Amino acid sequence: MRNKRSSKSGSCGFTLIEVLLAVAILGMILAQVVPHYDSAILSSKEQAQQANRLRIEGAAELYRLDTGAFPGCLEDLLSAPPEVHSWRGPYLDKIPIQRNGKPYSLNAKGKVEM
Repeated sequence: MRNKRSSKSGSCGFTLIEVLLAVAILGMILAQVVPHYDSAILSSKEQAQQANRLRIEGAAELYRLDTGAFPGCLEDLLSAPPEVHSWRGPYLDKIPIQRNGKPYSLNAKGKVEM
């Protein structure tokens, strides 16, 4: 049984104009959304890097409060150095990695160097 709404040739579908209009509307929407998406990704990566830096510096300060000196390296925040007896760590569960893949490092004052 044939559908009463079908055209004389028996085919249903969209016209070329309708398809082009839909593609144009999608293009305009994407043109507005994509730049905001890229900036949101960059902003979140920068915020994650800042949070990692603050976390490491906070752990280094806790280490200093317990031992009297800043750690010599980040590994000292994970496991006790042999010469330190008042270590109460671990101060970090793992050492974070920067976005460029390089590890963070501490200076003598317990600040992160990038």
